[in-house]
Amino acid sequence: MLLLQTLKRGIRPVCKCHGVSGSCSLKTCWRELAPFAEVARRLKRKYASAVAADIENKPEFAATDVLVKPRKAPCTTQRPKWLAAVMAKLRTLGRDRLVYLEKSPSFCEPNPLTGSGMAGRRCRDTDHCNKMCCGNEHRSFTELVYEPCQCRMVWCCKLECKTCEKVTTAYACL
Repeated sequence: MLLLQTLKRGIRPVCKCHGVSGSCSLKTCWRELAPFAEVARRLKRKYASAVAADIENKPEFAATDVLVKPRKAPCTTQRPKWLAAVMAKLRTLGRDRLVYLEKSPSFCEPNPLTGSGMAGRRCRDTDHCNKMCCGNEHRSFTELVYEPCQCRMVWCCKLECKTCEKVTTAYACL
């Protein structure tokens, strides 16, 4: 829902004039989405300011009871007091705030079940490794790479290449 709201807020009108010698005798307008980088920046700001929902588990009233069980009495507007308090708190946050129930897992720490963790992941160079390796160290090593070289066009439509060995420096997180 938040993604759609962010996209809608980024829609802007764009117009183009058509006419002889730059005159605007005919104007065509359309709506255009904001650039992806701008939408991503807005969503990242929302993510950074997300609020933890602190909802206690009340045994006398389970949320699943409300969703699953049909009503036996006519519809009433009465809610348990604790639910009203939670709803009031959520309303004060605003409709465009992100709320989470659980903290995101650390993708830096190895987790064999999900395959997450940065150990062994390759990175481009020292600056990139410093960011990607979650503050952990990284190592550099040399490796032998095979790549096409001395390519030439044969007749009209065939490209022939030799395979050359090249020693390069590679980096990986520890």
